[in-house]
Amino acid sequence: DLVIMDAVLVQLPERSLEMIDLSSAEWNCIGACQSRDGSCLDARWKLYLKPWLLQFFSGTLNLDIRRMLANYLADHFADIDSIDWYSVARKPKFVGHTMQSLKNIFFSRIRRDNHQVTLKDIADQLNVKLKDGA
Repeated sequence: DLVIMDAVLVQLPERSLEMIDLSSAEWNCIGACQSRDGSCLDARWKLYLKPWLLQFFSGTLNLDIRRMLANYLADHFADIDSIDWYSVARKPKFVGHTMQSLKNIFFSRIRRDNHQVTLKDIADQLNVKLKDGA
């Protein structure tokens, strides 16, 4: 994680945290120096490290957004294929998250536990599961 942070955060004076990223070639170069696949380092940055920093600076670190995300998606989109992840990531209620981190939360933490076919079914089940703060 420190190598990733060192590589991306040098961009901070010129770019905002939201805009910081590296090219595939840069990730591959860093990965080669660490004997790791560059795409794994890129995924670690986009799915975890960058969102953690964004959430920390926005005051939303450790805020569980699963219910909020599931309900928002069910209220605003007809099905999973119609979700506009870019617009979802721009909503103030999801500050501190990127399009990639929201997709990751939905597909790996919300949908994986739900075999229902509609967004409404997923939201309803998650509301019941998490209503007591679980």
